[in-house]
Amino acid sequence: MKYKKVGKIEDTFVYYSSEINQIYLKSPKKNKKINLKTNQKSQDSLKITFLLGSECNAECKYCYAKEKYIHTNEELYLKNAKILLKNLIVKDGKYSIIFHGLGEPTLHINLIQKIIQYINKFFNNKFTFIIATNGYFNVKVLEFLKNNFNVVQLSYDGLDNIQKKLRPTNENTLNFNTIVKTLQDNGVTVCCNTIITDYSIQFMEKIMYNLHNMGIKYVNLFSVVFNKLTLKNNVTLNYDKYRPLLIGLYDLADKLNIVLTTDMIFVHRRTPKYCGALSNSIILYPDGLIKSCYRDFSKKSVFNIAKINKNLIFKKNNYLKLKNFNVENIKNCDDCLIKYNCAGDCPLINHELTNDYFKPNKSRCKVRIEFNKDYLMYLAKKLK
Repeated sequence: MKYKKVGKIEDTFVYYSSEINQIYLKSPKKNKKINLKTNQKSQDSLKITFLLGSECNAECKYCYAKEKYIHTNEELYLKNAKILLKNLIVKDGKYSIIFHGLGEPTLHINLIQKIIQYINKFFNNKFTFIIATNGYFNVKVLEFLKNNFNVVQLSYDGLDNIQKKLRPTNENTLNFNTIVKTLQDNGVTVCCNTIITDYSIQFMEKIMYNLHNMGIKYVNLFSVVFNKLTLKNNVTLNYDKYRPLLIGLYDLADKLNIVLTTDMIFVHRRTPKYCGALSNSIILYPDGLIKSCYRDFSKKSVFNIAKINKNLIFKKNNYLKLKNFNVENIKNCDDCLIKYNCAGDCPLINHELTNDYFKPNKSRCKVRIEFNKDYLMYLAKKLK
C-alpha cells in the first residue's frame, strides 16, 4: 500500500486504518482454512516450536516463565519430537523449526542436534531453522549455531550495562559483538529481541546506535510483560514516556537501515487472529502437551490442542474453541480502527486481565490505539 495525502492528519489516520481493514476483508487469505496437517503450498510456512526445558543460565528480572513454570530438570523427549514431526510434515510443505525456552535452549544442545539430524535424515522439505537464545554460551555452541541455523534471535537489551542489570548471569560467556559477527560471516540472519523497561527507555538512541555498530539489521522491541517477578524487582514501563520516544526510533531506524518492529505498532500487519489463536504455529512442551501459545503453562487450558502419549491425541473441543478466537467474534473490537491489526490483543493476556478470552482490557486497548495513531500521524507528517 503506497502512502498518500488525504487532507488533515486526523483524516489520514482514519483513511489508512479503514483502508487496511478493507484490504484484509478482500484478501483471499481470509477464507483459507488452516489445518494442522495439510499441503501448504498455498500457505505461509508452518511454525513448529520445541520448548526444550526450563533450565536457564540467566536471572532475568522480568522472566514470564520463571513466575509460572515450575523449574525442574525436565527435558523434552526426543521421541515426542519425532512423533510430532511425523504427524505434521507432509510432502512439499514449508516449515520453520524453532527452538525456544522455557529456559535457555542452548543448554540442550545435544537434543537440538538430534532433532535436526532426524529432520535432515527423514524429510526432504524446505526447512528454516531458528533459535531464540540469551547468547550466554561458549565457542562450541557458537560453532554449532553458525553451521546449523538460518536465523538466530538474540535476546539482548541493547547495551551491556542494561544487560548486566536486567539479564544477569554468572557464566563466562562470549562477547555479543563476537557472536553477531561470527554468525553473520557464515550467512546466519541475526535478529535482536530487546525488552523495553523504564530503565532502558532513557538509553533508546544509544541502544539503536550500538545495535547498528554491531551490524544488526533486524530489531524487535517488546514491552516488558508485567508479572509478580517484575513487581518484586520493581521493573516498570511508563507508556506515556515510551510513546514519543518510539516514533523517533522508527525515524532513526530508517536512517540506520535497521528493520524495526515492535509489539505496540502493527498497522502494517493484517490478521483476524493474534498469536495463541489457532493459526500456523504449534508448540511442543517438555511434558508432551501441544499448545498454540508459547507462554501458557496451565495443564488444563483452552490452548492445549493435543498431547503425546505414544501417539498424537487431539483435544477436539479446544481445537474447535480456538478456531473461534477471531477478532470478528470480539464485540469490543467491532468499531475499532485497528481491528485487523491488533486482532483483539493476546487472548491469554485478555483472560488474565478480564477473565474472558474475548474481552480485551480497556486500558491496554487505549494504549495500543494511541501508539498506532502516533505512528500513522508520523507517516502522514512525512508526506508534507
